[in-house]
Amino acid sequence: MSVLSGCTWYGYRPPEADSWVHAGVPSCPRIGLQNVGLPHQRSILRRAMAEACAIIHSDAFALEMSRRRLRRSCSDGPTEPGAEVVRRLRTEVPEFSIVLRQPRNAVAVTDLKREAMAITPARLVSWYCGDSGPLVNTLVHEMTHLIGQDGRSLYQDGGHGRGECTDDTLASYVSGDVAEEIWRRGADHPSGRPGCP
Repeated sequence: MSVLSGCTWYGYRPPEADSWVHAGVPSCPRIGLQNVGLPHQRSILRRAMAEACAIIHSDAFALEMSRRRLRRSCSDGPTEPGAEVVRRLRTEVPEFSIVLRQPRNAVAVTDLKREAMAITPARLVSWYCGDSGPLVNTLVHEMTHLIGQDGRSLYQDGGHGRGECTDDTLASYVSGDVAEEIWRRGADHPSGRPGCP
């Protein structure tokens, strides 16, 4: 989901010089973790970002996305090649910060002006329990919303899931779903962690 305001950003602090981390993947933007309180949460987000970036830069992601034509938003009529979405994800996502907060009616939201995303903490629980797919999906999906043009997100999904604007036609949803699918093809799923189903 793209831009949302209000309670999601209550208490948000802008990044400071020492709050930026790099996921360790070339061409991957740094992430600001100044609003993430616990060391294990910061570690999970850094590793998830590394996985998301590795997938975005993979041949498998480029190939799967190149087979599609995608809508930028529900109000945009024309589609663009999936290869163009890949190019933008690889080159135009700025550094951004992450807040762990439950957005209203969403798993995550992005604020282009703050260059920040808020992600529900439940995504980190999935990671801990051995299923990185949903967090990788969320990161890639929300990164599409950070690609700006004229001060607005180029890829938006307001109004999705209604009428002709299905999730499988929108660049944001397709990018996240393809990334998760690629992760699942190569994932080794650990099991038996305490507190996991």
